[in-house]
Amino acid sequence: MNKVLLKNISLVGIHWGAYSIHETQTIPIVWNGINHLVTDGKFRGTEFTDEEFVGLHRVKDALAALSRRETWGKVVVKIPQEGRSQL
Repeated sequence: MNKVLLKNISLVGIHWGAYSIHETQTIPIVWNGINHLVTDGKFRGTEFTDEEFVGLHRVKDALAALSRRETWGKVVVKIPQEGRSQL
């Protein structure tokens, strides 16, 4: 837990297995709530792009995809090594 605090990491989740042992009556209530969120359009899946960003001119596009949450994990801008420098 100390690493979570030091690295400013966010933890979100539940221990679902504990419900099946200690609160079996809660499971249908939770699933009904989830189903209502999906039906009402308040809960939606996330689609990520597999777009590849190559070259410094694509940094703007990479940052835009990151801000729109179209990416997962890290965004990497590849810098090609062949050819001459454009500087």
